[in-house]
Amino acid sequence: LRALFEHAMDPCIISDLDGQYIDANSAMLNTFGYSAEQLGKINVSALAYQQDEAKVAFLAMRKTLRATGSARFQGLFVKFSGEHFPGEVNSRLISIGNKKIVQSILHDLTQARKTEDELLKLSRAMDASASIVIITDLQGNIEYINPKFCQVSGYTQAEVIGRNPRFLSSGETSVSVYKDLWTTIAAGDEWRGELHNKTKNNDHYWCRNSISAVKNHLGEISHYI
Repeated sequence: LRALFEHAMDPCIISDLDGQYIDANSAMLNTFGYSAEQLGKINVSALAYQQDEAKVAFLAMRKTLRATGSARFQGLFVKFSGEHFPGEVNSRLISIGNKKIVQSILHDLTQARKTEDELLKLSRAMDASASIVIITDLQGNIEYINPKFCQVSGYTQAEVIGRNPRFLSSGETSVSVYKDLWTTIAAGDEWRGELHNKTKNNDHYWCRNSISAVKNHLGEISHYI
């Protein structure tokens, strides 16, 4: 059991109900840059970034922990070096004989926050794009359109989400073109070509398209863009 605790990938710290240090695994010491002796001289609350908002949230988490036996807290944490990083702590009360102790496991959210920021940046880029952007599911049902689509087509987002893009067709593009399109993207390849579409007001316009498959982490096609 000691080996399992010591070699756990996630930082884990054990304290009493007042936050006084009892034990920590290697991942905890390595993440925060403290030695066990140094941690023993501070209250674990000092590991949370002591801004007013963060401190209030941390104290609320401790109150929930005492009342329910478990609690979750997201916020900024501070290393021995003074460096801050985002994290999530899951804490649980454990009874050992007549004594209650607190086991807290930390998840570093640095990479997750970077991913969120990257996704937000890409989302804003698509929203601001001068080209029409449409994302559909595997059946071709629209899940996302950007403002340029609404500007060109005359449709609002509410009128489009969930519909198949076939309603945009002017009826003047041959069936063989659409068949080639779907065969190409279903195979995971990119299709390029021109389509003749119509607006909500039945005005016709030509689009030069680039349509490709989006794959998930398993390499399976999940969407088309």
